[in-house]
Amino acid sequence: MFSLKNTGGEFIHILWAYTVRMKKLDRSLLFRERLRQALAMNAMSQTALSERIGVDRSTLSSLLTSDHPRTPNAHWVAEAAQVLQVTADWLLGLEQSPQPASMILGESLQVATANREPYHPQLDEWRREAEGKKIRYVPQTLPDFFKIEAVIAFEFAATPVDREQHLAASDKNLDYLQSAESDMEVCIARQRLDDFREGRGAWHGLDADIRREQWDTMLARYDELYPRVRVQLYDERSHYSAPVTVYGAQRAVLYLGETYFSFSTREHIMALSQQVDRLVRHADVHSHDFGAWLQRQWGLELEGATEA
Repeated sequence: MFSLKNTGGEFIHILWAYTVRMKKLDRSLLFRERLRQALAMNAMSQTALSERIGVDRSTLSSLLTSDHPRTPNAHWVAEAAQVLQVTADWLLGLEQSPQPASMILGESLQVATANREPYHPQLDEWRREAEGKKIRYVPQTLPDFFKIEAVIAFEFAATPVDREQHLAASDKNLDYLQSAESDMEVCIARQRLDDFREGRGAWHGLDADIRREQWDTMLARYDELYPRVRVQLYDERSHYSAPVTVYGAQRAVLYLGETYFSFSTREHIMALSQQVDRLVRHADVHSHDFGAWLQRQWGLELEGATEA
């Protein structure tokens, strides 16, 4: 307890010393708790640990039970961390995860080959993992569930497509989106749809009648799926996103060229979820107006289309 007689520099010194002592006590108590956790995670006894790191069992017992908690020297901590397969920084309370960063990344990152095909079986597996959860989706081109056969044939002209297999996968995906459990937020660069409508870029050479049929289908299907499926359009001159799908809180997947990079750690999932959420917040066309926007762009008059 501080005396009111302590003034000026003496008081500040006493306060500083008290603060340092309390921080050391907190750190020692945290070390004790994490050492207990590490022993439990490895199903290891105090005796076994003391033998592995070459200390008396009484020393280890004192660290875990003494009325005066303390933190051992760096060599002791490093030896214990190695045996218990955790990091020394975690034992000391300097990190939140007990695993080394390389191990976390190795366990959280799954790399899958993305064959050049309209619908990859791995996507169906990831969707089933997140059934009933919100899915955030930024497609590379048009969303898969909107595409008609003629558009798929044009897009994958250089790749043999198993028509029956694709139709079965497409029907399964559509059935899911039509179910009560579905909840999907889709973000598309507005310029990608402009290019499709005008037959520019990747769509150069696609017959105008096919593009018109695809536009009609997209409008009709959106009217059927909204609001379980919500499409937002963003301006890619202001915002950029690689193709990404976030499956609830289970998984986030980046599509880069011919490879899927799938992350399952909370930090990666949160970061990629926030990326999609930013596109939603800054959208030029929001989901409630997407159907009307489609109508305006080609002057369609489809009965029952989503109203603005």
